[in-house]
Amino acid sequence: MLANTSGFVYYVSITGITGAAAPDAARTKDAVARIKRHTKLPVAVGFGVRNREQARAIAQGADAVVVGSALVEAVKNSLDPHGKATPAPSRQ
Repeated sequence: MLANTSGFVYYVSITGITGAAAPDAARTKDAVARIKRHTKLPVAVGFGVRNREQARAIAQGADAVVVGSALVEAVKNSLDPHGKATPAPSRQ
């Protein structure tokens, strides 16, 4: 199934809209283990990962964790009341 691939495998840890739900770390770890049985490629996990605790828990089984939801939230929080960019993004 993954014989002719390169780079890495991106595992989407939740279904639906990113940021709307939190991934289950135990289920994600099991899914990553299943994927790793079929490939030597590193496995990155993303979608719904919002904070350090979630990333740390998912990193127990994954090779990389993508925290895109947190980045989008930081940019959103840095906008002025009219939705315009401000000089510096917020720090969360």
